[in-house]
Amino acid sequence: MPIVLTLNGAKKKIFGRCSGHSGVNENSVYRGTMRIDLRMIESKIQLHELMANCLGFPDFYGKNWDAFWDCLCDLGLRDSDLPKVIEFVGSSHLKSTLPECFESLKSCFDDLRREYPNIDTRVEWN
Repeated sequence: MPIVLTLNGAKKKIFGRCSGHSGVNENSVYRGTMRIDLRMIESKIQLHELMANCLGFPDFYGKNWDAFWDCLCDLGLRDSDLPKVIEFVGSSHLKSTLPECFESLKSCFDDLRREYPNIDTRVEWN
């Protein structure tokens, strides 16, 4: 499941399956666009591992929605800034496969926009 960063119009694939922090931490996304492919996600654990790797969450991330919220909102718990745009590809797959996870993920980003407008990250659900 590739993660693609778009920086100044140039796309760069940084993960084969988003299996490590090296790309995100090294590039810090430069506030560009991060594309996260959800089409291969089949379990809640896979989704949390993907989010942790893509968003630079710490190794002790608890892989639950309370821990996701804490890491999403607290820059001290991430190894990079959030990108300007996060594009979730395959949202309909996640919504049909894991509807509760889709709603929780969407709710976290909706709440982030409302409660922390200074973070200024737009989320696209494709």
